[in-house]
Amino acid sequence: MKKSLITLAVCLFTLISGCTLKYENVSEHPGYLSLLNTQFSLKKEMYISGVNLPPGYGKDINIYIISPTHPTWTGPEVITRDILKPGTILKVQSIRRSINSVLLEGKKVEAVVVVDLYEKDANVPVVIELKLLKQQLILEN
Repeated sequence: MKKSLITLAVCLFTLISGCTLKYENVSEHPGYLSLLNTQFSLKKEMYISGVNLPPGYGKDINIYIISPTHPTWTGPEVITRDILKPGTILKVQSIRRSINSVLLEGKKVEAVVVVDLYEKDANVPVVIELKLLKQQLILEN
């Protein structure tokens, strides 16, 4: 729990400070390859937030971030927020890893997913931290 709060605080600092993380696609890495096209089902409610990335705080959604409902975060970068119900299906499209991360825990690894039956306001990626994907979800056949 403490690590999650520290990670969340560092991520928010990164957003607020204007530092944008850059990512590389690591989907073909042997450690991640088996996750591609895999479907997961949420075990509990999670937020899906439409976020405007730095610099500045505009009105456009640049990315959707799936995160726990508790602890949560907010700020001027959050444009929309909805709840994904238990049973919502996520399908992994790719895996990406930060290349300029300042996180204490090392590189940030995220899954880019498709959310079943969720209508996005913008045609942008939906991401969830890989560790959350593994902790919060049940593998579907």
